[in-house]
Amino acid sequence: MANVIFAIDRFGVLNAFSREAGAPAVWSGPQTTGCACLVPGSPITVFQQNASLYTALMIDRDGVLNAAALDLTAGWQGLTTIGCAAFAPGSPITVFQPSPMRFTALIIDREGVLNAASLDVTTGWKGPDTIGNASFAPGSVIRVFQQSPTVNTAVMVDRDGMISVASLDTTTGWQGPYLIGNASFIPGSPVAVM
Repeated sequence: MANVIFAIDRFGVLNAFSREAGAPAVWSGPQTTGCACLVPGSPITVFQQNASLYTALMIDRDGVLNAAALDLTAGWQGLTTIGCAAFAPGSPITVFQPSPMRFTALIIDREGVLNAASLDVTTGWKGPDTIGNASFAPGSVIRVFQQSPTVNTAVMVDRDGMISVASLDTTTGWQGPYLIGNASFIPGSPVAVM
């Protein structure tokens, strides 16, 4: 397995550095992709689709979800926009894998609504689509854990400071978000799960 470092430079361009497995400190790069449309210093969410294909997700300056894929044998593919939902520029994105051929990205939009975009590795991206109508602080952190082999649950703190959960059951779809408990937290604050 290779190591890959992703970073957005001061001009808003995505860069990657890579190192082959077993190579002692021999890095190549930077490889750049796309235009100067990203938010310098903003978070990048990366997931590995297979042994040589990495996907980087980020929200651009206009608040649109973008993906770039780095194939270690063929180079960059993208920067490609996904849908037209409006997010806070530089918002964090949480990715999980509900099934072997599918990845799901979760983001809170500018209106504070939970959104999901899905990548089917054979057909491509769909969404982002809103999930429920709960209200969160834009840019809130979302944590996901696997509740069972077919259920993944997202946890976040809503605008009122209450813990909310939404679950994706691969057989029935999304449920929630709905509140759990009655403790009060700082809106949008991160939570830990295990």
